[in-house]
Amino acid sequence: MDGDQWIPLLRPWDGAGRVGRLVTLTDAIRDESQRLLDDNLAEPFAHELWREAWGLRLAHPRSALLIGVSALEVGIKHHIAKVVPDAEWLILELQSPPVHRLLNEYVPAVHDLDEGSLLTAEEKSLLRKSIERRNRITHAGDQTVDEQMLDNALHLIRGLLRRLDALRGHTWAALELPPAMHDDDGNLVE
Repeated sequence: MDGDQWIPLLRPWDGAGRVGRLVTLTDAIRDESQRLLDDNLAEPFAHELWREAWGLRLAHPRSALLIGVSALEVGIKHHIAKVVPDAEWLILELQSPPVHRLLNEYVPAVHDLDEGSLLTAEEKSLLRKSIERRNRITHAGDQTVDEQMLDNALHLIRGLLRRLDALRGHTWAALELPPAMHDDDGNLVE
């Protein structure tokens, strides 16, 4: 009826999906990627942890949440150590302030951004719920993790890690910044 050819599936299908933005491989992204490969740089540990969490989400959701939140904590500490070298020892050796405060207050201040500009209100709420759930699992032995909340939390964490990468100047990650923070080409708006 709509002019397209439809092919029926042999059996019922139920599933969920996400729509994301395809990144256009610009010359800047290609050149940066090649430099990273030429320099033999390893994938950041926070991104490795995130991939482990993602791989565990279906079979071991509690472990996935624990590792996912840890990935964000590691990523934030790594970011601060890179952009504020004088703070490296403190941030890596001492207990840091809560993640949501670092993302809402400290990281924007370091980059001369408006406080709270890295997270939407919805993202702040999800992040807090995710950390609270992680803490309940860790400290109180809670057994359950909502599958949809976990999926949303892991997507948010991946996006936040990429936002931090973008703030450190990685062109390939700039489109992960909230729309108000970049132009159509992914350049950081000052």
